Amino acid sequence: MEERRIWSKAATARMICKAIGGIIMAAGWVLAFLAGAAAVEGFNESARCAMMAENIDKEWISASDLYPVQGVSYVLEGRILTDEGNGAWYHGAIAANYGDVVEIRLTAVTADAGAMDYDAVVEQTTFMRSAGLQVMTIDSRPSQVMLPNGSLVDYFEDGFNEHITHVAMGIYSVGRQDWWAGNGASTLSACIDGNTVAKFVVVTPDCEVDIRMTLTLGLISIGFILAGILIFTLVATKLSQCIERASK
Repeated sequence: MEERRIWSKAATARMICKAIGGIIMAAGWVLAFLAGAAAVEGFNESARCAMMAENIDKEWISASDLYPVQGVSYVLEGRILTDEGNGAWYHGAIAANYGDVVEIRLTAVTADAGAMDYDAVVEQTTFMRSAGLQVMTIDSRPSQVMLPNGSLVDYFEDGFNEHITHVAMGIYSVGRQDWWAGNGASTLSACIDGNTVAKFVVVTPDCEVDIRMTLTLGLISIGFILAGILIFTLVATKLSQCIERASK
């Protein structure tokens, strides 16, 4: 009679362990699916952000058509430097890959021709950047810029215009620091007298992938699956052995 009670308790415990192990494993697979779905949706949203960055540039009207009625208007422009040469200037946002070298400049447009004081703009302008833009060169009056292959090329402007002044804001390498920190994109802001006058956004291929949430869900799912396997196999095996000994 005592052996039968032991056998009954062990059999019930084995069923419970298998059920718990199965539930934990199922929860782990659900979390793994959610992590994968979040990553896929993040990549899709990143692609949409890259298209948006291109559309911002396409909708941009030439600075020569945007002379303010009075005062000065500002915009940050950027272009990707490649081994072959310099890319086109983008206004306000650009889509770039990790490792790309991006040159950024501040464009100031004044209502009165010749009224812009370049030296005053340089002295008054400060900038703030996020960690994903790693400084390579900062020079407001560059005579040459270094391409990714290490060669130097002459710095040039887009042409002379008394209404427009360009101030170089530096050359940067695009890194993953902002992405790891959970920020959607890398940014650089230009400030004059403490006020932000323009912002430039660098959109990366996986900028909208929430890396922290994805990794957390992935690690938890792996833990759940392993725990479920452990409970389902090892514990259930031990209880089975107890049942076999009790039945003898």
